[in-house]
Amino acid sequence: MISRHLHQLTQAGLTTSRREGYYVLYSLHPTRLDQLAAALTALTPRPEA
Repeated sequence: MISRHLHQLTQAGLTTSRREGYYVLYSLHPTRLDQLAAALTALTPRPEA
C-alpha cells in the first residue's frame, strides 16, 4: 500500500521517482516541500500577544 501513497505524492509533485531494475526509488522534492510548508504556515493562526 505504501507504493500507492508514494505514487500520489509523486503525482502531487512532492517526490520524484526513478526505476532501478525491479525497484522504484523515491526522493523528496525540496523546493515543493518548502512551498507546501509555507502554505501550511500561512494557514496556521498566529497566537495573540
